[in-house]
Amino acid sequence: METASEPEGTTTNDPNRHVLDYLEYYCKPDNSFDFAVLLKGSWGAGKTFLIKHFLEERPRSSSDGKDLYVSLYGVTSLKQIDENLFREAHPNLSSKGARIFGEVARRAVKTAYSVDMDLPLQSYFDPPRKQLLIFDDLERCSISIPDTLGYINHFVEHRECKVIILANEDEILKFRAKTIGEAESKNEPEARTYKNIKEKLVGQTLTVNSTPNSAFSIFVAMVTDKNIKTFLSNNKDTILLLHSQSGTNNLRLLKHALWDFERFGACLSTKHWSNNEVVQILLRILLVLSFETRSGRLAADRFDELKVSRFVRYMKSEKDGDQTIVDELEKRYPEVDFDQTIIDVDLFKELLFGGLAVQTTIQDALNRSTYFAPPGSLPAWKTALEMWHIDDDSFEEAVASIEKQFENREFENPGEMFHVFGLRLLFAEMGAIFISKEEVLRQCKAYVDAIRRSNMIINKYTEGTGLDRSMSWDGIRFVRSDTAEFREILSYYNNIIDEVAKHSLTEYAQNLLVLMERNPDQYAKILSFSPGVYYNVPILARIVAKDFVDAVLKLDVNSQATVLETFRSRYEPQLLDNELIEEKKWLIEVKDLFEKSASKLPTLSRWRITTLIRTAIDPWLMSDASLGSNRSPN
Repeated sequence: METASEPEGTTTNDPNRHVLDYLEYYCKPDNSFDFAVLLKGSWGAGKTFLIKHFLEERPRSSSDGKDLYVSLYGVTSLKQIDENLFREAHPNLSSKGARIFGEVARRAVKTAYSVDMDLPLQSYFDPPRKQLLIFDDLERCSISIPDTLGYINHFVEHRECKVIILANEDEILKFRAKTIGEAESKNEPEARTYKNIKEKLVGQTLTVNSTPNSAFSIFVAMVTDKNIKTFLSNNKDTILLLHSQSGTNNLRLLKHALWDFERFGACLSTKHWSNNEVVQILLRILLVLSFETRSGRLAADRFDELKVSRFVRYMKSEKDGDQTIVDELEKRYPEVDFDQTIIDVDLFKELLFGGLAVQTTIQDALNRSTYFAPPGSLPAWKTALEMWHIDDDSFEEAVASIEKQFENREFENPGEMFHVFGLRLLFAEMGAIFISKEEVLRQCKAYVDAIRRSNMIINKYTEGTGLDRSMSWDGIRFVRSDTAEFREILSYYNNIIDEVAKHSLTEYAQNLLVLMERNPDQYAKILSFSPGVYYNVPILARIVAKDFVDAVLKLDVNSQATVLETFRSRYEPQLLDNELIEEKKWLIEVKDLFEKSASKLPTLSRWRITTLIRTAIDPWLMSDASLGSNRSPN
């Protein structure tokens, strides 16, 4: 059977009007056909959305049978399709209660009439006849295309059913080659088979076009919060414009983006909602990030690039001509200004990749922003970073305030400190302060020395520096962090905190020994690989080996096992030959002392200790420490 051509033109502004008109014509009871209809379109174009809307709205008569909708997504056998059709046709008989009843009935019939009732109960029901069947996601079915279409053809040819098939036809062979492992060279025969069977089965192929405008109201209706629903409706034009600019033509992405905003919007307080400008900015940014991440164009590890300010981007482009991810996004979405993120983009990252939206965290972040911070409460360094948006007087006032705070050593938080260090390098370049970059470098090093003398250098093991490889803090990237001067200041600071930490490590080690005696589980936690505070710090080497062994032998048997088994979780990532190399000599001494002590213990205690040594210590002292990961206690 030849495939009929698709009707041209439409009578309304709905680009899918011709599809709906044809389906209505095809499904009329008086019209009899011996072919199926194929609805094709890209993923997310709205094929499923359109067909379900059609089924809800199409005229029905009392004589019409029930429409049966089945998704072929992930289906691996024809029997599975049978079962899905049965569930659609008989939902009550597919319930748990009905299944139990079916088992009882089967046994009763078998006993009374000596009939083999091992077949499933649905085997005794007639397959659908003269009904409308919809098979969705043909391209995602794991059965071979010939078998699937042959199965569907049976309903058209022998059961007088009308059948509508939904598929992303362009992806059929590509998807199957990827998921079933067929080589590219084997695709051509299957392509010919698909074409031959399609010509016999499908009498009309229709293309479904993405229609965000018509789908928008239905998607918004799915939003449960009334205020958010109203806000989204009022911003329909902006939302649809951004979706159009994304170039995805994917209704599913639009629907999920609206749900993402609902999650986020539910965290805002009345005060935040009262500032319509801010909420609109947040809406635009979150929608764009949702479109980009859900389409696979923006990975989680690139979110740090979104923290780069306009000034830094400008300087970078002037220097090497490269475009940042922000430049690319602002080119694609001209209405979005990523300098107006308002809050740390990591909060958006947590929502989009981890489904995390913590109300208190989001509200606190907004309250610290320039839009909601009380007058005069915004730190001067944050005001200075708004240099693209503030006037000269405000900028000069911020610079003067920063310089005074710097002179008085008021910046103690490492994040704030390095924002100020970077700003001062920039101020020197701009001429906002009348000293050279070399002098700024000297002064910043002197600042680090001063806070060290004042014992204000934090413990990087217990508190963390607040700095990371993203070169940002509080969701804002440090200005001039790409300069040699900034890197030299950072290196100087890191060396200082390393020295301070090593000096205090012996004290921390003694505290750790006390913790081991009082709370072995907590001891194990902070020493174990991630998220242990000391997981890669050679702190055990600072404990006298004999003191450790004596303390362990005084513990109850369960605590002894907990403490010694900690070596397994601590050294399994092969850290003993790397960051924890200082502990290797200590561990050898500990083992020797345990063995000497064990020889004097009663039989059972001696056996327990020697067994723990063999399973928890010996593997890490072998020449190849990686073998330890294959050991397990006997």
